[in-house]
Order: sequence, then structure tokens, then C-alpha cells
Amino acid sequence: MNVRTPLVALGDGAAAFLAIGTAVTVALATDTGFSAIVGLPAGLLVGIGTGLFAYVALSRGVTARFRRLLGSMAITGYVVVGLLAAWNLSATVQAAITVQEVGLVAAVTVVVAYLTLLVPER
Repeated sequence: MNVRTPLVALGDGAAAFLAIGTAVTVALATDTGFSAIVGLPAGLLVGIGTGLFAYVALSRGVTARFRRLLGSMAITGYVVVGLLAAWNLSATVQAAITVQEVGLVAAVTVVVAYLTLLVPER
């Protein structure tokens, strides 16, 4: 285990929290006014579970392909959290991008990060 293991686990948990929390909240938004009350705890539980799973899996040793998958998911979690933080703190960023575009950036980040991690280390 090195310093990357908890950082990857934290990033994976953040990505899972954002994905599941958003999906559940949006899915319930038309049915109930309290969709965030259900969506955020669901995302939190899945995020914690994903982070713990990633930590245990990386601590015990996984295949290179699975390690790349966890790494690309962690990078996506950090990118999306950074974008959302910038979006909330800056009116200029809010004018430049929408929350839907943040989702598009997340999808592109997963693909680019995974492909970048495919390049062999020298």
C-alpha cells in the first residue's frame, strides 16, 4: 500500500457519490419534492461503499486493468468536484458552463483518463 491507495479510494467514493446522488435525485424529481432527501443519502451510502471497496481491493492487489479503471474513476471524481467547486465560487465560471456540461466533462474525463492510464510506464 502506498499513498495512492487512499487517494484513489477517496476519488472513487466522490465519483460514486456524485453519480448516484444525482441520478436518484433527478429520477425522483418529477415524483416528489423531497427527491434530494432520498438522493443524497443514497449517494452517500454508495460513495462510502465504493471508497471502502476500492481501498480494500487496492490494498490486496488487483490486476493492472482494474487498477486503471479505479484510477480513471478517481480522476473523474476529483475533476468533477473541482469543477463544481469552481462553479459555485465564481460567477464567471457559472456564466461559462452549465451543470449539464459538467456531466459531459465527467464523461470525457473518464475516457481520457482510462486511455492515458493505458500508456505503459517508462
